[in-house]
Amino acid sequence: MPIVNFHLVETLSTPAQDKRLLRYRLYSRVLCAPMDRVRAFITTHPATQFAVVRELVTRNGLHAPFYDFIGGVPASTLRQSEIAARALAAELPS
Repeated sequence: MPIVNFHLVETLSTPAQDKRLLRYRLYSRVLCAPMDRVRAFITTHPATQFAVVRELVTRNGLHAPFYDFIGGVPASTLRQSEIAARALAAELPS
């Protein structure tokens, strides 16, 4: 069962953006898994515990969302998945 986990800074994405991340069907196609098998979730982090460019987000105001895939992801699909997830994450405010 493929799992994608997005790491976001609290309050820097809207509920609509979060919903779009969690419901994005491209995961299913890229990972060659039925959508009902793909699990997606968001882990939020306080700005006081999230650094971008070696500084806390509370200081520089930057947001650099990142993600990871857990289990059930063949190495051959990781590059495609990375491209797709980066494109989607780029839609979040930076």
